[in-house]
Amino acid sequence: MSFDRLPYGVETVLIAGLTYYVVNGIFYQRQNDQYVVVDTPPNAATATTQGGMTVLDMNGERFYVKNGFYYKRNINGEYIEVPKPAGL
Repeated sequence: MSFDRLPYGVETVLIAGLTYYVVNGIFYQRQNDQYVVVDTPPNAATATTQGGMTVLDMNGERFYVKNGFYYKRNINGEYIEVPKPAGL
C-alpha cells in the first residue's frame, strides 16, 4: 500500500540510520514519490498517546516523540525532553 502524502500529525523517526514516518503506530518509508507501509523496525514498537505523542519503545526503554523531539516521563508523570536515543 502506498500514498503520495501522509496525513497531518505524522512523526518522523530515525532508527538505525533509516528514516521512518509514523502515523497511528503504522510505519512508512518514502520510496521515490510515494510513502509505503513497512514492517515495524526491530526493537521498536509504537502507539499514540492522547496528547498526540508517539510512544516509541526501543531496547527496553520508553520514549515519547512529538514534532521531532524526544521525551521521557518522570515519576510525577511529567514529560522531560531528552537527547535522541542512541541507535536512532
